[in-house]
Amino acid sequence: MSVNLICYIDKFGYLAPGYPRRQAIPTAMLYFDSNEPLEKRIKALGPLPLDYPLWVHIQGDRGKPKSASAKLDGYGEPLTYLTGKELRKLRVPPRAGPWNQALGRLLTELPERALVVLYWT
Repeated sequence: MSVNLICYIDKFGYLAPGYPRRQAIPTAMLYFDSNEPLEKRIKALGPLPLDYPLWVHIQGDRGKPKSASAKLDGYGEPLTYLTGKELRKLRVPPRAGPWNQALGRLLTELPERALVVLYWT
């Protein structure tokens, strides 16, 4: 399976709107396998646009990982985020696979003020 979502997690809430910053650096990353029903459920939670760049680790030329400052995801869309409070409503579809099930459970247990930036690839 291919990865189609990377979640950049800020467990402290420093990515929250109004927190003074020029660029955000996440504290953790989760890589979800491609799954359309899961994607629809995450998008149905109403992610908000992120209004500043995020330091991301993505696949670069020839498959080598690279770090970059990004405002757009892999599809050229603006980055969005959800809070831990919003993610508690997430129900991962049973057919999403064991990996996505485990990651989904982790997201639903994050502190309410945690922010998760969604980077679709």
